[in-house]
Amino acid sequence: MLCDRASCTGCAACTNVCPEVCIEMQPDGQGFPYPNISSEHCTDCGLCSEVCPIINRMPDSDREAPEVYAAWSHDDDLCSQSSSGGVFTELARVIIRDGGYVAGAAFDDNFDVVHILVDDEVGLSKLRQSKYVQSDMGSIYKQIGDKLSGGKTVLFSGTSCQCAGIKHLYKEYSDNLILCDLICHGVNAPKEWRTYLSDKEKEYGARAVSINMRDKHNGWNNFGVAIAFENGREYFSYHKNDSYFAAYLKNQHLRKCCFNCRYKAASRETDITLGDFWGIKDVPPETQRCGISAVLLHSAKGGELFNRAADRITKEHRVVEDVKTKNPMLTESAKTQGGSTMRITADSRLDIGRATLFLTHRCNLKCKLCIARNPYYKEPWYPEYHYLIETIDRFFSVIDNVEILQLEGGETLLRVDLPQILEYLTKYKDRVKREIRIITNGTIVPSDSLLSASKLWDEKIYYIVDNYGDKLSVNAKAASRKLDDWGIRHELRGYSGDDVHFNGWVDLGDFSKKRDVEGAKVLFKKCSNPSKLGLILNITNGEVFTCGRSRLTFEQDIIPKNNYEIVNLFDDNELIDAKRAKIKGFYLLDYFTACQYCNGNCADSPHFTPAEQLGEINE
Repeated sequence: MLCDRASCTGCAACTNVCPEVCIEMQPDGQGFPYPNISSEHCTDCGLCSEVCPIINRMPDSDREAPEVYAAWSHDDDLCSQSSSGGVFTELARVIIRDGGYVAGAAFDDNFDVVHILVDDEVGLSKLRQSKYVQSDMGSIYKQIGDKLSGGKTVLFSGTSCQCAGIKHLYKEYSDNLILCDLICHGVNAPKEWRTYLSDKEKEYGARAVSINMRDKHNGWNNFGVAIAFENGREYFSYHKNDSYFAAYLKNQHLRKCCFNCRYKAASRETDITLGDFWGIKDVPPETQRCGISAVLLHSAKGGELFNRAADRITKEHRVVEDVKTKNPMLTESAKTQGGSTMRITADSRLDIGRATLFLTHRCNLKCKLCIARNPYYKEPWYPEYHYLIETIDRFFSVIDNVEILQLEGGETLLRVDLPQILEYLTKYKDRVKREIRIITNGTIVPSDSLLSASKLWDEKIYYIVDNYGDKLSVNAKAASRKLDDWGIRHELRGYSGDDVHFNGWVDLGDFSKKRDVEGAKVLFKKCSNPSKLGLILNITNGEVFTCGRSRLTFEQDIIPKNNYEIVNLFDDNELIDAKRAKIKGFYLLDYFTACQYCNGNCADSPHFTPAEQLGEINE
């Protein structure tokens, strides 16, 4: 058999039937083995072809549509310890109770992922929870073969390709073999997991003693990665903010065959398919918090086993489309993902696109539709110079480079120490890759000291002078002339008469809840931030937010502060790497919580006259 390396799933079924020692396990650079069959020693017996799941894959048309259920265990403790609804454990308990065996992925003593065979509750506990790593099949094929040939029933749990290898290897024992595959996103290479875990152990100064890649103490939808260490320290990160999981979600370390998976279908060759029933409706929130399993039954064997566990499971009949709606990986292969305004480089640097550092909420205008709502503060924020300087230092200790750094207010030029702030920032001049922007409302002419500090930035300095007309921006034209005189790059951005930037301002609305999560995702894709301009991080009062509206909703306690849309730069109990991971996670979100409370800044939003005043302007 000539191996097709591009399609090989690494199931290793062929290595268990070859009569020659010519098969050597060769690491391929992604950290998992391919069989390497030497033509010099090959006997052409054809056994490897007979068990190859790629060659023998059954056409989709030959399989019937599955029965579909939403299901969860009655055992709340079991649900909390499981990745979704605890259904796998309940099925496995039936097999073990009847004297059978269960095979699945477990962590070994070094937290490498291996397939093991168990026949008791202690062993079964090792198979719970997802492990997002390619498992080492080791001697599991032989162990399963021994049990099947001895008349024992075996429930095998694994990826679809692993199940296919087992199925074709043990066709003669099909009556006693029950195959349970997963709705699989793809499989990460073991070397990436080993690098990640080694880095975490160095960071926390001790060996890991327990790992849960689907910790649900914040709920099923907000699960995270939890690691405990020998010295008593603990790591927890919301999954989208964890560096390993973030790379997994972006398909950065998947096996090549995962991008063209041969097993993506609602109807499968296995007996049962299990996965997360994301987005399920008509189920109480308290039940969803613990997790709901999607169950697809493909055979009479699978249906019989599921029914035998029915006294310990709540089940509701559903259809395939209900599962696919929020878990498209049932039928779709992983895809390479496009660019982002954030780049995680090969050496793990964090380079971001744009960030806005707010210097004050004080303003000398009272704009009704102010996007930062500055006129609505009773005591506008005006932090001390040293606090802003420490904020800057802490921000650059977390990120490596920023393309554009914007300085904003309120009215930025009301900061009398702005020249000193700008001069201090030059220590990070090489890390502001494109430019530093100062945005002003055209009421103040920049001072000579400010322009002298600006010249320290050479061509990287850029002013945006907003002009709301002669009655409001009384010094806009004078500011522009002075910037010209000093040779400093700038633009005079028109917001009056026939020259109205972006057709005017938008009204982001009050802070009432306007839409559910699905509506928030739709708005997120339309909003100019982030879909058009890219994410613009908001740095205010020592915290980093996904956007300005997020900052306001959290600041006013419209919604409680969560752990994955905010980074507190002054929280010394949180390691810098954890803060970096959170910021990386910002770029992987498909909506912000605040999107549920915002009208959005979209091209089709109603636009209004800019800078309409609430009353007399401030002096």
